[in-house]
Amino acid sequence: MKVWLVAGLAMLFPIAFTALWLGITSLLGLLGGWPVLMRRYPDRDEAPSLRLDSQYGRMGVGVELRGALSLSACPSGLRVAISRFLGPFSKPFFVPWSEIVAEPKKNLFAHLVRLQFGEPEAGALIVYAKTWERLAAGRRGEPTTPSAPLVSA
Repeated sequence: MKVWLVAGLAMLFPIAFTALWLGITSLLGLLGGWPVLMRRYPDRDEAPSLRLDSQYGRMGVGVELRGALSLSACPSGLRVAISRFLGPFSKPFFVPWSEIVAEPKKNLFAHLVRLQFGEPEAGALIVYAKTWERLAAGRRGEPTTPSAPLVSA
């Protein structure tokens, strides 16, 4: 009898783990505001001039995405994507440059930039200032080591 119980539990573990993982990643996507951004800014089929993988970002209600973001500077906008492992239901979204307001922020350890998406704001993404500098330069087709970030007032 004990063998059957252990075998049954062993068979249920992968199902329970998968359900828990999908639940947690879906909740984090909701807290980060990803579904709203996907609806308002659907992805476009546009080739990037610069793509930065494994990037840090912070979205929504304190959702930190360490090394999970892929940020692409395209001629007409910024594509934001998340690792499929960490966001299985979170599709990439594409924000036109005209819809992004960049505001420098400082914290104790790093220089950051808060990217506001839309007016009124549909969501925001906080990235390292160096990351934003590279994306802004990639947008303009410049070398990716500019001296100052592109910041809107």
